[in-house]
Amino acid sequence: MTTKRKRNATDDDSDDEFQPDGSGDESSSSDSDDERSPKRRRLNDSDSASGSSDDDESIEDDMEEDEKLAAEEAAATLVDTSGRSRLVIPNPLFISQMRYLAGPAYVEFTDNAGQPTGRGGQHSTATLGPGAVVNINSNAQSTTSLPVLGVIRGKYPARGFKAGHLLNAMFGGSAGQPNITALTNNANGQQNTFDNRVKTAVEAVKKVYEGLNGLAIDVRALGYGIGVTVTVSDATWGPAVPENLIATDMNCHAVVVGAPDVDLLFARKYPNVQGRPDRWKTVLKDLKKLIADVAGLTAQANAAGAITNN
Repeated sequence: MTTKRKRNATDDDSDDEFQPDGSGDESSSSDSDDERSPKRRRLNDSDSASGSSDDDESIEDDMEEDEKLAAEEAAATLVDTSGRSRLVIPNPLFISQMRYLAGPAYVEFTDNAGQPTGRGGQHSTATLGPGAVVNINSNAQSTTSLPVLGVIRGKYPARGFKAGHLLNAMFGGSAGQPNITALTNNANGQQNTFDNRVKTAVEAVKKVYEGLNGLAIDVRALGYGIGVTVTVSDATWGPAVPENLIATDMNCHAVVVGAPDVDLLFARKYPNVQGRPDRWKTVLKDLKKLIADVAGLTAQANAAGAITNN
Protein backbone atom coordinates (compact mmCIF):
# COMPACT_ATOMS: atom_id res chain seq x y z
CA MET A 1 0.00 0.00 0.00
CA THR A 2 1.20 3.56 -0.52
CA THR A 3 1.39 5.53 2.71
CA LYS A 4 0.68 9.22 2.24
CA ARG A 5 1.09 11.71 5.04
CA LYS A 6 -1.81 13.96 5.92
CA ARG A 7 -1.60 17.22 7.82
CA ASN A 8 -3.41 17.47 11.18
CA ALA A 9 -5.13 14.10 10.80
CA THR A 10 -5.11 10.89 12.80
CA ASP A 11 -6.15 7.36 11.83
CA ASP A 12 -7.34 4.72 14.29
CA ASP A 13 -5.35 1.48 14.28
CA SER A 14 -8.38 -0.79 14.51
CA ASP A 15 -8.40 -4.59 14.29
CA ASP A 16 -10.86 -4.69 11.40
CA GLU A 17 -11.56 -7.78 9.34
CA PHE A 18 -8.51 -8.73 7.32
CA GLN A 19 -8.40 -7.35 3.79
CA PRO A 20 -5.82 -9.16 1.63
CA ASP A 21 -4.73 -5.97 -0.10
CA GLY A 22 -3.71 -4.58 3.29
CA SER A 23 -6.60 -2.15 3.85
CA GLY A 24 -7.75 -1.91 7.45
CA ASP A 25 -4.20 -2.46 8.79
CA GLU A 26 -2.85 1.03 8.26
CA SER A 27 -2.04 3.30 11.16
CA SER A 28 -0.55 6.75 11.11
CA SER A 29 0.38 9.30 13.70
CA SER A 30 -0.57 12.94 13.51
CA ASP A 31 2.28 15.31 12.97
CA SER A 32 2.03 19.05 13.23
CA ASP A 33 3.31 21.23 10.42
CA ASP A 34 6.19 22.34 12.65
CA GLU A 35 7.19 18.75 13.48
CA ARG A 36 7.22 17.76 9.83
CA SER A 37 9.12 20.77 8.62
CA PRO A 38 11.70 22.28 11.01
CA LYS A 39 12.79 24.55 8.18
CA ARG A 40 9.29 26.01 7.91
CA ARG A 41 9.21 26.57 11.69
CA ARG A 42 12.39 28.61 11.47
CA LEU A 43 10.89 30.59 8.62
CA ASN A 44 7.73 31.31 10.59
CA ASP A 45 9.78 32.55 13.55
CA SER A 46 11.44 35.14 11.35
CA ASP A 47 8.42 36.35 9.35
CA SER A 48 8.76 39.94 10.49
CA ALA A 49 12.36 40.10 9.34
CA SER A 50 12.18 38.32 6.01
CA GLY A 51 8.90 39.68 4.58
CA SER A 52 7.55 38.32 1.28
CA SER A 53 10.67 36.23 0.57
CA ASP A 54 9.62 33.92 3.41
CA ASP A 55 6.29 33.29 1.69
CA ASP A 56 8.06 32.41 -1.54
CA GLU A 57 10.38 29.96 0.19
CA SER A 58 7.46 28.38 2.09
CA ILE A 59 5.64 27.83 -1.20
CA GLU A 60 8.76 26.21 -2.64
CA ASP A 61 8.93 23.91 0.40
CA ASP A 62 5.31 22.88 -0.17
CA MET A 63 6.02 22.15 -3.82
CA GLU A 64 9.07 20.06 -2.92
CA GLU A 65 7.06 18.08 -0.38
CA ASP A 66 4.23 17.48 -2.86
CA GLU A 67 6.72 16.29 -5.47
CA LYS A 68 8.28 13.94 -2.94
CA LEU A 69 4.88 12.45 -2.04
CA ALA A 70 4.06 11.97 -5.72
CA ALA A 71 7.36 10.18 -6.25
CA GLU A 72 6.64 7.91 -3.30
CA GLU A 73 3.25 6.99 -4.76
CA ALA A 74 4.83 6.10 -8.09
CA ALA A 75 7.48 3.87 -6.50
CA ALA A 76 7.71 0.23 -7.59
CA THR A 77 7.34 -0.99 -4.02
CA LEU A 78 4.80 -0.15 -1.37
CA VAL A 79 5.81 0.53 2.21
CA ASP A 80 3.68 -0.94 4.98
CA THR A 81 4.13 0.96 8.23
CA SER A 82 1.31 -0.75 10.09
CA GLY A 83 3.55 -3.33 11.76
CA ARG A 84 6.18 -3.01 14.41
CA SER A 85 8.76 -3.38 11.68
CA ARG A 86 8.92 -1.51 8.40
CA LEU A 87 8.04 -3.99 5.62
CA VAL A 88 8.87 -3.42 1.99
CA ILE A 89 6.02 -5.06 0.07
CA PRO A 90 6.06 -5.69 -3.70
CA ASN A 91 3.31 -3.87 -5.56
CA PRO A 92 0.43 -6.42 -5.76
CA LEU A 93 -0.41 -5.50 -9.36
CA PHE A 94 1.90 -8.26 -10.60
CA ILE A 95 -0.49 -10.84 -9.09
CA SER A 96 -3.21 -9.88 -11.57
CA GLN A 97 -0.79 -10.64 -14.39
CA MET A 98 -0.32 -14.26 -13.26
CA ARG A 99 -3.08 -15.69 -15.46
CA TYR A 100 -1.89 -19.24 -16.09
CA LEU A 101 0.43 -21.51 -14.15
CA ALA A 102 0.24 -24.00 -17.05
CA GLY A 103 -1.39 -23.96 -20.47
CA PRO A 104 -3.85 -23.29 -21.87
CA ALA A 105 -3.80 -26.18 -24.32
CA TYR A 106 -6.49 -27.15 -26.83
CA VAL A 107 -7.12 -30.34 -28.83
CA GLU A 108 -9.79 -30.53 -31.52
CA PHE A 109 -11.52 -33.50 -33.11
CA THR A 110 -9.66 -34.80 -36.17
CA ASP A 111 -10.19 -37.60 -38.68
CA ASN A 112 -7.82 -40.47 -39.42
CA ALA A 113 -5.75 -38.19 -41.63
CA GLY A 114 -5.34 -35.69 -38.80
CA GLN A 115 -7.65 -33.11 -40.37
CA PRO A 116 -10.30 -31.24 -38.32
CA THR A 117 -13.72 -32.87 -38.55
CA GLY A 118 -15.67 -29.68 -37.92
CA ARG A 119 -16.91 -30.80 -34.50
CA GLY A 120 -14.68 -28.32 -32.75
CA GLY A 121 -12.85 -28.86 -29.48
CA GLN A 122 -12.30 -32.25 -27.88
CA HIS A 123 -10.15 -31.41 -24.88
CA SER A 124 -9.05 -28.15 -23.22
CA THR A 125 -6.92 -27.74 -20.14
CA ALA A 126 -5.23 -25.00 -18.13
CA THR A 127 -4.00 -24.32 -14.62
CA LEU A 128 -5.53 -21.00 -13.66
CA GLY A 129 -3.41 -18.57 -11.68
CA PRO A 130 -4.61 -15.76 -9.41
CA GLY A 131 -5.11 -13.40 -12.35
CA ALA A 132 -7.05 -15.83 -14.54
CA VAL A 133 -10.46 -14.15 -14.26
CA VAL A 134 -10.61 -11.58 -17.05
CA ASN A 135 -14.42 -11.24 -17.30
CA ILE A 136 -14.56 -11.20 -21.09
CA ASN A 137 -18.08 -11.42 -22.46
CA SER A 138 -18.10 -13.82 -25.39
CA ASN A 139 -20.64 -13.91 -28.20
CA ALA A 140 -21.74 -17.52 -27.82
CA GLN A 141 -24.18 -17.11 -30.72
CA SER A 142 -21.46 -16.61 -33.32
CA THR A 143 -20.88 -19.18 -36.07
CA THR A 144 -17.45 -17.78 -36.89
CA SER A 145 -15.61 -20.28 -34.70
CA LEU A 146 -17.92 -23.21 -35.50
CA PRO A 147 -19.34 -22.93 -39.05
CA VAL A 148 -21.50 -26.06 -38.70
CA LEU A 149 -23.50 -24.28 -36.01
CA GLY A 150 -25.68 -22.66 -38.67
CA VAL A 151 -26.80 -26.06 -39.98
CA ILE A 152 -27.41 -27.34 -36.45
CA ARG A 153 -29.53 -24.33 -35.54
CA GLY A 154 -31.50 -24.67 -38.73
CA LYS A 155 -32.51 -28.24 -37.87
CA TYR A 156 -32.97 -27.74 -34.12
CA PRO A 157 -34.15 -24.13 -33.64
CA ALA A 158 -35.84 -24.83 -30.30
CA ARG A 159 -32.65 -26.09 -28.64
CA GLY A 160 -30.96 -22.69 -28.63
CA PHE A 161 -27.58 -24.02 -29.76
CA LYS A 162 -24.55 -21.93 -28.87
CA ALA A 163 -20.88 -21.91 -29.76
CA GLY A 164 -19.83 -23.02 -26.29
CA HIS A 165 -16.30 -22.57 -24.96
CA LEU A 166 -14.64 -25.57 -23.37
CA LEU A 167 -12.31 -23.32 -21.35
CA ASN A 168 -14.54 -20.36 -20.56
CA ALA A 169 -13.83 -16.99 -22.15
CA MET A 170 -13.76 -15.34 -18.71
CA PHE A 171 -10.66 -17.46 -18.02
CA GLY A 172 -9.14 -16.29 -21.29
CA GLY A 173 -10.31 -19.35 -23.22
CA SER A 174 -9.76 -19.11 -26.97
CA ALA A 175 -12.61 -18.42 -29.40
CA GLY A 176 -10.89 -20.67 -31.94
CA GLN A 177 -12.51 -23.89 -33.13
CA PRO A 178 -10.27 -26.17 -30.98
CA ASN A 179 -11.92 -24.65 -27.87
CA ILE A 180 -15.52 -24.48 -29.18
CA THR A 181 -18.29 -27.07 -29.29
CA ALA A 182 -22.00 -27.03 -30.13
CA LEU A 183 -23.97 -26.79 -26.88
CA THR A 184 -27.70 -26.55 -26.31
CA ASN A 185 -28.97 -23.69 -24.21
CA ASN A 186 -29.59 -26.18 -21.39
CA ALA A 187 -26.06 -27.59 -21.53
CA ASN A 188 -24.58 -24.11 -21.62
CA GLY A 189 -26.47 -23.25 -18.44
CA GLN A 190 -25.13 -26.38 -16.74
CA GLN A 191 -21.58 -25.41 -17.64
CA ASN A 192 -22.13 -21.90 -16.28
CA THR A 193 -22.72 -23.41 -12.84
CA PHE A 194 -19.33 -25.14 -13.01
CA ASP A 195 -17.53 -22.08 -14.37
CA ASN A 196 -19.01 -19.69 -11.80
CA ARG A 197 -17.81 -21.89 -8.92
CA VAL A 198 -14.35 -21.99 -10.45
CA LYS A 199 -14.41 -18.22 -10.94
CA THR A 200 -15.20 -17.64 -7.26
CA ALA A 201 -12.46 -20.10 -6.28
CA VAL A 202 -9.89 -18.27 -8.43
CA GLU A 203 -10.89 -14.95 -6.87
CA ALA A 204 -10.26 -16.48 -3.43
CA VAL A 205 -6.90 -17.79 -4.63
CA LYS A 206 -6.00 -14.25 -5.63
CA LYS A 207 -6.83 -13.01 -2.12
CA VAL A 208 -4.46 -15.62 -0.68
CA TYR A 209 -1.67 -14.34 -2.94
CA GLU A 210 -2.42 -10.76 -1.93
CA GLY A 211 -2.54 -11.65 1.76
CA LEU A 212 0.80 -13.44 1.69
CA ASN A 213 2.28 -10.63 -0.37
CA GLY A 214 1.04 -8.21 2.30
CA LEU A 215 3.17 -10.14 4.80
CA ALA A 216 6.18 -9.58 2.51
CA ILE A 217 6.25 -13.30 1.62
CA ASP A 218 7.46 -13.96 -1.93
CA VAL A 219 4.55 -15.45 -3.91
CA ARG A 220 6.06 -15.34 -7.39
CA ALA A 221 6.80 -19.08 -7.34
CA LEU A 222 3.95 -20.09 -5.02
CA GLY A 223 2.31 -22.29 -7.67
CA TYR A 224 -1.16 -22.08 -6.13
CA GLY A 225 -4.06 -22.26 -8.57
CA ILE A 226 -6.97 -24.20 -10.04
CA GLY A 227 -6.45 -26.82 -12.72
CA VAL A 228 -9.36 -27.04 -15.17
CA THR A 229 -9.92 -29.81 -17.71
CA VAL A 230 -12.89 -29.97 -20.08
CA THR A 231 -13.46 -33.04 -22.26
CA VAL A 232 -16.13 -33.46 -24.94
CA SER A 233 -17.40 -37.01 -25.41
CA ASP A 234 -16.78 -38.99 -28.58
CA ALA A 235 -20.44 -40.06 -28.61
CA THR A 236 -22.71 -37.97 -30.84
CA TRP A 237 -26.41 -37.50 -31.48
CA GLY A 238 -26.28 -39.69 -34.57
CA PRO A 239 -24.17 -40.94 -37.53
CA ALA A 240 -25.17 -38.31 -40.12
CA VAL A 241 -24.64 -34.56 -40.45
CA PRO A 242 -25.37 -32.54 -38.41
CA GLU A 243 -26.03 -35.04 -35.58
CA ASN A 244 -22.52 -36.49 -35.87
CA LEU A 245 -21.15 -33.04 -35.02
CA ILE A 246 -23.08 -32.74 -31.75
CA ALA A 247 -21.68 -34.40 -28.62
CA THR A 248 -24.04 -36.16 -26.25
CA ASP A 249 -22.21 -34.90 -23.17
CA MET A 250 -19.18 -33.09 -21.80
CA ASN A 251 -17.21 -33.36 -18.57
CA CYS A 252 -15.71 -30.43 -16.67
CA HIS A 253 -13.26 -31.07 -13.85
CA ALA A 254 -11.36 -28.77 -11.49
CA VAL A 255 -8.56 -29.52 -9.04
CA VAL A 256 -6.71 -27.40 -6.49
CA VAL A 257 -3.01 -27.17 -7.30
CA GLY A 258 -0.29 -26.24 -4.80
CA ALA A 259 -2.38 -25.18 -1.80
CA PRO A 260 0.13 -23.42 0.48
CA ASP A 261 0.96 -24.13 4.10
CA VAL A 262 0.74 -20.54 5.33
CA ASP A 263 2.08 -21.38 8.79
CA LEU A 264 5.23 -22.84 7.26
CA LEU A 265 5.69 -19.94 4.85
CA PHE A 266 5.30 -17.45 7.69
CA ALA A 267 7.70 -19.32 9.98
CA ARG A 268 10.34 -19.34 7.25
CA LYS A 269 9.92 -15.62 6.65
CA TYR A 270 9.82 -14.68 10.34
CA PRO A 271 11.74 -17.29 12.38
CA ASN A 272 11.90 -14.89 15.34
CA VAL A 273 9.02 -13.17 17.09
CA GLN A 274 10.79 -9.85 16.86
CA GLY A 275 9.97 -8.08 13.63
CA ARG A 276 6.72 -9.90 12.91
CA PRO A 277 3.93 -7.71 11.50
CA ASP A 278 1.02 -6.61 13.65
CA ARG A 279 -2.06 -8.87 13.65
CA TRP A 280 -0.19 -11.69 11.96
CA LYS A 281 -2.22 -14.34 13.79
CA THR A 282 -5.46 -12.87 12.46
CA VAL A 283 -4.02 -12.65 8.98
CA LEU A 284 -2.96 -16.31 8.96
CA LYS A 285 -6.35 -17.37 10.29
CA ASP A 286 -8.12 -15.53 7.47
CA LEU A 287 -5.77 -16.98 4.86
CA LYS A 288 -6.49 -20.51 6.09
CA LYS A 289 -10.21 -19.86 5.76
CA LEU A 290 -9.74 -18.65 2.19
CA ILE A 291 -7.78 -21.78 1.33
CA ALA A 292 -10.55 -23.94 2.79
CA ASP A 293 -13.10 -21.95 0.78
CA VAL A 294 -11.16 -22.64 -2.41
CA ALA A 295 -11.26 -26.38 -1.72
CA GLY A 296 -15.00 -26.24 -1.03
CA LEU A 297 -15.77 -24.23 -4.17
CA THR A 298 -13.74 -26.63 -6.28
CA ALA A 299 -15.75 -29.54 -4.92
CA GLN A 300 -18.98 -27.68 -5.71
CA ALA A 301 -17.77 -27.05 -9.26
CA ASN A 302 -17.04 -30.73 -9.79
CA ALA A 303 -20.50 -31.65 -8.51
CA ALA A 304 -21.86 -29.69 -11.48
CA GLY A 305 -19.21 -30.85 -13.94
CA ALA A 306 -21.13 -33.60 -15.76
CA ILE A 307 -22.84 -31.77 -18.64
CA THR A 308 -25.65 -33.43 -20.59
CA ASN A 309 -25.99 -31.87 -24.03
CA ASN A 310 -29.73 -32.22 -24.64
